[in-house]
Amino acid sequence: MILSQPILRARDTIVASFSGQKLPSILAFTIILLASTQLGLHFWPDSTLVHGIRIDYLSPVIYFLDVLILAYLVASRTLLNRNSRLQVEKGSPAGERRVLAGKGESLSKLLPPLIKKLDELHITFLEINPFVMDKEQIIPLDMAVEIDSTALSLINQTLPFPLSPVQDFDLSPVESRIRELDAATPAALKFNLLNPAGRIWMLLSGGGASLVLADEVADLGLGSELANYGEYSGAPSTDDTYAYTKLILTQILKTDHNQSQALIIAGGVANFTDVKKTFLGIIQALDEVKAKLVKKNLRIFVRRGGPNEEAGLHLMRDFLEGADLIGSVHGHTSPLTTVVKEAGEYLS
Repeated sequence: MILSQPILRARDTIVASFSGQKLPSILAFTIILLASTQLGLHFWPDSTLVHGIRIDYLSPVIYFLDVLILAYLVASRTLLNRNSRLQVEKGSPAGERRVLAGKGESLSKLLPPLIKKLDELHITFLEINPFVMDKEQIIPLDMAVEIDSTALSLINQTLPFPLSPVQDFDLSPVESRIRELDAATPAALKFNLLNPAGRIWMLLSGGGASLVLADEVADLGLGSELANYGEYSGAPSTDDTYAYTKLILTQILKTDHNQSQALIIAGGVANFTDVKKTFLGIIQALDEVKAKLVKKNLRIFVRRGGPNEEAGLHLMRDFLEGADLIGSVHGHTSPLTTVVKEAGEYLS
């Protein structure tokens, strides 16, 4: 078969691209193109099953992007070595050969201790730009880093000066304390005070569920009564939820009006957050101020699902009934927004 000239040129271009010289560039372009994807091969050992359901967070994964990055590093290293050999074969001066070889040697000396330091300081992003090569030495001229704020309590023990996260302006005392609490735990604990005089307070679990519930408050025409927004997630411990709830209750008790109030404790169906464990912390905090909450005419509306759901809801219902704080208690079979409607009816 006779191929036309354009087809032959295209074939030669493709072959040349994968011959080594252009392969790192192709891989780099592919990595950028696929950077936002999560294509990977999941493995499902027995340890990834919770109540017979596969939990993707627990599944070991080999991501296609990781394979591409590894291939890029290998190809770049191979190309560097090849170019070094070509320079030697062409009879380049000895000084130039040492500089070319020294670049690779300098990188190999720099990267291992640099990667170790990234791990030690919990650095999630590093940019060195620009830098210069002085013979066999790499000299950074400017550098920027991002540090995982959750690890600040660990990092500050090793640094000669303390680091602190960028703070928002005009945070309330409770917001500031919850920010500190969030920074000291691997779980996520969020709280934003919207209206201190509001009558609908929320203690929610999960980002998606919290948005749905807050939207439902607005859809029912009660947006002006929404006192706060926030959520806890990431499998917090009993101590975490106790401290988190206690701070929110501190804010609730600061209200100076005598109108009835509602506290919505709700979330979707958790994958691995233990409902009973988190509810134990919430109940402990509620128990400490239950008499004051009753005087505030506060009622609590609960909807939750997930591991140990039945035991957790049983504990919560028994406590709320005994403390005269009961609004309603629902499991995962009830619609997520039921508690918002019930709270609105109570306040009307």
